[in-house]
Amino acid sequence: MNVTAAHARYPGFNQTTEILKNGTIRRHGARPLTTDILFHRDVPVKLRDNVTMYTDIYRPVGDETLPAIVAWSPYGKEVGGQWLDDITDRDGVPLGAVSELQKFGGPDPAYWVQQGYAVLNPDARGADSSEGNTTFWGRQLAEDGYDFVEWAAEQDWCSGEIGMSGNSWLAISQWFIAAQKPPHLSAIAPWEALTDMYRDSSNRGGIAVAAFNEEIITTFSGPNYIEDVPRMTLNNQLMNIYWEDKMAQLDNITLPAYVVASYTNAWLRVHNTSEWYDYYRAQHMEDLNRFFDHYLKDKVNGWESTPRIRLAILDPGHGDELNRPESEWPLSGMQNTCLYLHPNGSLSSQYPTTASRVTQLIGYMNLRLWVQGLGSDDMELAITVQKTDASGNVYNISSVGETSSTISATGYLRVSARQLDKAKSTPAEPYYTFDREQLLLNDEVVLVEIGISPMAMRFYPGEHPRLTVAATEETFDPALNTAIK
Repeated sequence: MNVTAAHARYPGFNQTTEILKNGTIRRHGARPLTTDILFHRDVPVKLRDNVTMYTDIYRPVGDETLPAIVAWSPYGKEVGGQWLDDITDRDGVPLGAVSELQKFGGPDPAYWVQQGYAVLNPDARGADSSEGNTTFWGRQLAEDGYDFVEWAAEQDWCSGEIGMSGNSWLAISQWFIAAQKPPHLSAIAPWEALTDMYRDSSNRGGIAVAAFNEEIITTFSGPNYIEDVPRMTLNNQLMNIYWEDKMAQLDNITLPAYVVASYTNAWLRVHNTSEWYDYYRAQHMEDLNRFFDHYLKDKVNGWESTPRIRLAILDPGHGDELNRPESEWPLSGMQNTCLYLHPNGSLSSQYPTTASRVTQLIGYMNLRLWVQGLGSDDMELAITVQKTDASGNVYNISSVGETSSTISATGYLRVSARQLDKAKSTPAEPYYTFDREQLLLNDEVVLVEIGISPMAMRFYPGEHPRLTVAATEETFDPALNTAIK
């Protein structure tokens, strides 16, 4: 959309420097500033291909050198095409919890400047007044991020230590930029981030879904073009070089990472709320501050003794267990248990499907089905696993900020995309090649394995998991007497 559009909320190009005084209230009801902030607006940054992008910089007043935290996205440097006000109940984030200096999903300068950091809010390539075309994740974004990190490290106010923070787009970008190994990028903190756009989002299970990205790109503003990911999704339904470029090369990343609601071998914290609510909670900002202080300021603060993994064990109908410490993921001692589907709609094995004692289901799941598409050469399957009470009713509970009424683990598969990479697959986690189409012939019956997203949930005596197999366009809640329990 054009930067002049009302929904762009673009404040205009204005290369100025000002001091935001202690006590300043950016917006009625927002958190007042508790320290003076030196605010540089629309600072130019030249990239390797001579494209100029612009960034806002918030830092303490004075000449002290200090580390910087980068929030990378095309969402606008302050308010932009996306804003917490656009989400129901601001997704649980009270207006008074933030200063409204933050970009959407990014660190709040009011908090971080007081902690002795600079916050850099760039308009990525193509956003607002930045030159070039807006791209999604991949090599172009990663190289731009590398150049920006190294530029920031060279500024006379910077100590040379750079971190990155933020959720959603801002989190995903961190994986791609970190994989380029900018010498001065010292730590990252991705909150809720995919690492493989094809497998995790646009074509999960081989099913092309363009609607979400179609909505996202309507919120971007800038002078030029936007990468048309929705069209690429529909026109490139098999894995190819386009999608391979949108897989973060995690093996290249060796720096410390504070990861929330994503599964890697780093400091992982799995939470039980929505991303924005979690990101702006005071105790979580303080926890992240300890992480950055340790790696960007070399503070001896005991961070290294923090459990590598902290889990939220979901417990609908009772009370979630938060921050349970673990040493690895998947959990050590985890046992894969086979449950068999029976004609009466039950799951059966030596392991009972109705809990006779408190039981925890933690980790990955894999559903193996023999399927037949009568009169069709393909089919799309949607799987959900939910928790029911002793009467067979699915718990109807929403986490803070979320609009969904139930908590589910999900899996999807287009049957023609069922080919497995046997070297990368495990009994609990199938890995598909997505490099070929295997259509069904003459009403044949085929075996498929459907990976189901990890869950960590507690079951009490009488409660049980409910497994639903449906078409991807499910618009009704299957009757409990016909569902597989």
